[in-house]
This record gives sequence, structure tokens and C-alpha cells, in this order.
Amino acid sequence: MILERLLGFAFAPLVLLIGIGFVYWTSPPTTLNPLCTYTSQYELQGTIKVGDEVLQSTVYRQRSMSRRWVATINYAGCQQQYGMLLSFKARDGRVFLVPTELCALAERVLLDIGKVDVLRICNAKLADKLGKQSEKYGFVVSTADNPTSWSPFELAGNGPITIVSMLATATKKWPADDLDSVAPNLLKTQFIYGSNWWHSPERFVVRGDRTTFRATKLDIGIGTGLRETIQ
Repeated sequence: MILERLLGFAFAPLVLLIGIGFVYWTSPPTTLNPLCTYTSQYELQGTIKVGDEVLQSTVYRQRSMSRRWVATINYAGCQQQYGMLLSFKARDGRVFLVPTELCALAERVLLDIGKVDVLRICNAKLADKLGKQSEKYGFVVSTADNPTSWSPFELAGNGPITIVSMLATATKKWPADDLDSVAPNLLKTQFIYGSNWWHSPERFVVRGDRTTFRATKLDIGIGTGLRETIQ
């Protein structure tokens, strides 16, 4: 009896460590991080039209941030490397990138009921949606195979794409996106942005050894998006 109790006490810390490890590996990133937290985590499914093409992309996004106690010295910390952009490859080789930030109202609905039609909740107008968040621009990259140039376009303008649908669903899945399969060379690209890093792909594509390609910024308005440049 005494031996059994001693063995029980000896194995208790091991069982506790295994339990903690299981929780750590099955929980979303930043859950147990003393420096980071998050407001929402969601699967975002986007569908766009480019001419007569219908393209789809899905990401898993976590809106992570520094915890309050450390935010004053590390305000921009805890940035995710995955799920920041929906990526769509057209048949002519162009790649369209759309940021995955939700408007404030859509995020509140997501937290309440676990699912949200982003375009409908944000007043069914992309212009209204953009008025409630900081992401005004998408990006078009010249080609997926040889990304030598990029250009911003206004998501609410008469640009190269039409957003057909955007649906967000709460999830526990780890952040992920499809850049590796849609346009892996973008993960090898340095996006030259001049003086406006905030409105550039360089802000969102933050993983990979981005030294193979250099994509320069072209300001050609909100028309068809680089097609004239690469023909």
C-alpha cells in the first residue's frame, strides 16, 4: 500500500506535464503565451470574379496581439505569419491578394454566433465595410511564376476583381493559408514599396526566404491591374 502511494505521487507530476503538453499542442497558438492573446479565430472563405473566371480561396486567421501588460513596450508583437491574405491565381498568371481582416461589426457577430456573412453584415457594400476597418486595398502581382511587379487596387473601386462572397466561421484550427500552393514564389519575393509599407504586400507576406525575386510597385490606377504591363 505504501509503495503504491509512493508510485502514485511519483507519477503525478508526469501526468500533469503530459496534460499540460496536450492542452498546449491542441490549443490555438498564443492561448498559453504569457505575452500574446487574440480576439477571434476564424475560417474565411472568399470567392471573387476576374472577368469570366470564378476563383476561390480559404484561410484560417487568428487576430493575435500583445497582452495588455506588455502592449506598451511590444504593441506590434505577436503577428501571425499565416492566414493574412486570401490568394487567387487567374488563368493569365496574375495573383490577386485580399487582406483577411474583418470589419468591427462582422467580428462582433462572429464572436456572438460563430458565423458571419461578411459582405452582408458590413451593410452589403464593400465601401461601407471598408469604412469600418483599415484595409482599403488589395494587391495584384504580375505573375505567380515570376513576380517582378505589383500594384495596389481599391477593393471598393472599379478594380480588376469583384468580390462575390466572403464567409467567416469560428474555428479552433491553427492559422493557415494557400499561398504555398497558389503562388509559392510569392514567399520568395521581396515587395518593394517605396514609402508606404502599410499598403503593400510586404506587410502581409512575412514568412519564407524572400530573396529570390524582387517585385517593384507600379501605380497604374484601379483598372485591369497589371495586364497592360505584362502583355
